[in-house]
Amino acid sequence: MIKLEYFNESDFPQFIKWCEQMTEAELFQWAGSELVHPIHYEKLKAYIEGANSAYSERYIYRVVDLKLNKVIGHLQLAAVNHSQSNARISRVLIADKSLRGKGYGQQIILRACRIIFDQFGLHRASLGVFDFNVSAVKCYEKIGFKQEGLLREARKVGDVYWNLYEMGMLEHEWMSIKSSWEDTVK
Repeated sequence: MIKLEYFNESDFPQFIKWCEQMTEAELFQWAGSELVHPIHYEKLKAYIEGANSAYSERYIYRVVDLKLNKVIGHLQLAAVNHSQSNARISRVLIADKSLRGKGYGQQIILRACRIIFDQFGLHRASLGVFDFNVSAVKCYEKIGFKQEGLLREARKVGDVYWNLYEMGMLEHEWMSIKSSWEDTVK
């Protein structure tokens, strides 16, 4: 079981350590172009500036495993637009590779949906995922996200172009499935 807590300056040392262990491609895969090597304190201060307050455009979280009693990952809700009633799930990370494939990603996305739909009362959640990240695509589809399109060769990493799936979920879709996930996101 996990919980989401606001990401803040006390998280910077661990976050920097995680990022230092990643290749450029691995970092780009989950952080996009906003966070690139080298990650340092001032860059992270700019990253969280204006986040996590009422009607912010982004909310940034650390992911805490309650059983292990430690921070295991990261999540950002970006492009939160209350007037247009939508938000984007981004920067989903389970830092310890040995914890991947154990349901944490599902728990993170379900908690993100609870915030977007139940807490913020928004109408739509979207996300982007690279087509080669098959486990993430399957996770999102299992929860109820729909593929809405494929952006071909949308991002260039080194000399290679990556395809990006756009996925989304609407409020009524969340309302029809959320009770089936209650045990996962108590």
